[in-house]
Amino acid sequence: MQDLRDVMPLADAAGRLAMPAAKLRGRIRAGELAARRQAGRWMVPVSEVRRLEGLPRPEGRPYSPEAAWAMLTMLSGHPVALAPPRRSQLRRHLRERGIDELAGRLRRRASRRPGFVHPSKLDALASDPRTVVTGWAGAEQVGAPLRSTQSEPTEVYVHQPDLEALLVDYAVADAVEVANVVLQVVADRLVIPQQQGTATAPVVGLDLLESGDPRGRQAGHGMFADAVAAFRER
Repeated sequence: MQDLRDVMPLADAAGRLAMPAAKLRGRIRAGELAARRQAGRWMVPVSEVRRLEGLPRPEGRPYSPEAAWAMLTMLSGHPVALAPPRRSQLRRHLRERGIDELAGRLRRRASRRPGFVHPSKLDALASDPRTVVTGWAGAEQVGAPLRSTQSEPTEVYVHQPDLEALLVDYAVADAVEVANVVLQVVADRLVIPQQQGTATAPVVGLDLLESGDPRGRQAGHGMFADAVAAFRER
C-alpha cells in the first residue's frame, strides 16, 4: 500500500509548483503526470512533484505527439514522411528555438505509466521487441556519461496497441512510489527513432532531462543540446 506521507493533495502540489490546479489536472489527463485518486481527490506523489520542478517551462503550447516525434526523428538524422511545408516549419523551429523551449514543448510525445514488475522480469521486458529502451536504461548504449543503477526505473516506450498484452505478459502492477518501470505509451501510427531496440540519443537525452535525478537532468540536457547543435550544422 502506498505511504500517504509520500503523496500530497493536488492543491498543495500546484502551490509548490507555482502552477494553477486546473493546469496540473490537465497534465494528469494528458499523461504527463502520474497521480492517484484517493477518497475522491487527486493525490500527487512527491517524486512526481520533484520531477516536474526540474523541467523547463517555456512559453508556447506543447507540440502535438505527431510534431514531437517528427522533430525527434529529424534530430536523429532519420528521414521524415511529412508534407514539405510542414517539414520546413518544424525544421525552422529546431533551428531557431532555444534548447529549453524545445525540450519543454516536446513533453507531450507520450503518456507516462509507472508500474512495478518483478525484478527477475525487467531484463526481458527491456529486450522485448515491443519495447524501445530509453532514459537511464538506454544511457550507456547511446554514449551518455551515466550508468544505470537499480535505483532508477527501467524506462521503455511502447505503442498503445501493445500495452495491454505487455501488462499481462509481465504482470505489471500500477505503482508510483515503488515503480521500477515506466512505460511511455505512444500512439500506434507514430515512429520512435531507435537503433537495435534503444531510442536514439536525442530521445534518451530528453527522457533523462525529464527525470527527477539531477545527474540525469544535467546529462540529458547536454545530450539534447548536442543533438540540436549537430542538426543546425548539417
